[in-house]
Amino acid sequence: MAIDINSYKDGAVHAYSYGTNTRTAVTDTKQDGHSVYVQYGRQAESGRYTLHNKSGLGTTATSGAGSAVWYLAGCISLSWEPDRCDIDRIG
Repeated sequence: MAIDINSYKDGAVHAYSYGTNTRTAVTDTKQDGHSVYVQYGRQAESGRYTLHNKSGLGTTATSGAGSAVWYLAGCISLSWEPDRCDIDRIG
């Protein structure tokens, strides 16, 4: 199945999985001093995975390949308050 999954939050993070959805990626899209991450689940595996991007504005971190990603949440890592996240899923 080729369905694109995208998650955006506050203009600061873009998390996505495209095409066959075997990888996920997270891009820092705002120069605000906060790192970003994506939490995601895979269809053939239980549990939740997290991929951090601490490299700053304009950088992207990409996961290794695995079974299809069925949901993801792009998140902004905040030091003194709850992290802000957005979620998208297939179906």
